[in-house]
Amino acid sequence: MANKILKILLQIFSIVIILAVLYILSVFFFPYFADKYGNSYINAKIRNIKNMAFSISSPNGSLNLPF
Repeated sequence: MANKILKILLQIFSIVIILAVLYILSVFFFPYFADKYGNSYINAKIRNIKNMAFSISSPNGSLNLPF
């Protein structure tokens, strides 16, 4: 019984993780739709984290990525 409950909880957790990753990717690849249908404040925070990571990994901050 407990094993079945743990399996269901793991499936729910997996679905939540997949949805979170898809939302973050949509913020990068479809910013207009993410801001229109999502929370633009959270989307801006996600983009700031992305920009901060790129500035750390690249000395001059220019990676020339498409997003």
